Amino acid sequence: MSSRLGLLSTTNIIQNDQAGQTLVVSSLTNGCLNIDTRRAAGDQVLLFSCGGRADGEGGVTNSQLFTFPGGETSLALASDAGKTCVVNNAGKLDQNACSGDANQLFTIG
Repeated sequence: MSSRLGLLSTTNIIQNDQAGQTLVVSSLTNGCLNIDTRRAAGDQVLLFSCGGRADGEGGVTNSQLFTFPGGETSLALASDAGKTCVVNNAGKLDQNACSGDANQLFTIG
């Protein structure tokens, strides 16, 4: 899935000051993967400006930080202290409670 979306992981950027966390950035749009629970269910996972501001000047935004143990290439994209995971819902990115299901594993590269 990552090759079609052009997603990369980065731990060394101004919008990430948290150890053990990563931003997932689209190499196609330069937007960061974001979970926005204020949006309607089924439309909460999206790409948005890194740091949460359209001009790119934002700092750290927790909704864009995902747990990254390092060295992993296939991992669950977990945010919210590991409670919320990005899932593949019939080819559309969505969010759900982390459970370890295969549809919550992504290959990032």
